[in-house]
Amino acid sequence: MNSSLVASEAAEETPSTVVSPLRMWLALLALGVVGVFGATPFLLPVLKQMLSGHAAPLPVGVLLLLQDVQALVLLVAPAAAVGVWAAPRVGLDAPLLRARLGGQRVGKRLLGLLPLAALAGTLSAAATLALSLALKSRLPAGVGDFPPMPPWVSATAALYGGIVEELLTRWGLLSFFALAFARLGMGWERGFWAANVAAAVGFGLLHLPAARALHMPLTPLVVGYLLVGNALVGLVCGWLFRRRGLESAMLGHASADLWLHTVFPLFGL
Repeated sequence: MNSSLVASEAAEETPSTVVSPLRMWLALLALGVVGVFGATPFLLPVLKQMLSGHAAPLPVGVLLLLQDVQALVLLVAPAAAVGVWAAPRVGLDAPLLRARLGGQRVGKRLLGLLPLAALAGTLSAAATLALSLALKSRLPAGVGDFPPMPPWVSATAALYGGIVEELLTRWGLLSFFALAFARLGMGWERGFWAANVAAAVGFGLLHLPAARALHMPLTPLVVGYLLVGNALVGLVCGWLFRRRGLESAMLGHASADLWLHTVFPLFGL
């Protein structure tokens, strides 16, 4: 493969650390476990709202546990494996995780990622809010709303978005699409942005089943709003992934979720 296809800023900034694919996969899966179970305070009331009006076959806590295990086995584990295989082939990486597994200290480098990631996440959240406000009078009541919950509870949504959704969409989907487009001869630059758009749209599509379960009417306008609103965050996170690595995308996504799920709702937005 042409070396231009595997050039990226993340790879240029961080010397490669040799870590076995199995160790990378296990470490990413462990991060997925943290994201899934760390978001339990947020996911529990959401699941209760989904089940409202239906007779639950099991206690809600048991259903959530089964749902979490299913997500880890059927989604996170395969996505982590796909990314371990595809990402290095197109110059994408989780450089801080790789360095830590190689025995290096990464605390200062992680802090160094925060300013850009937080700014990018904040701007993408603001763009999503602007879209929501622009369409508010035309969207059905309840679209985008979640059950009332204390701020510390809603803040745990950032763990699910920042870790789990980034493993699925950036690490898994974007890396796979970028490799596929590179092998189709699109070149690094065009191939990456085509992959970024495809992964961002996929990220939006992943929200549609949850929206239906939360009793949102999936009219064409609602579907378009959910796709575009989520894709805005997804595109920014894809850019962060390319520029500074998976950890930067995770921080950017978590930042956006904190604004969208915790800060903006405090002001009735």
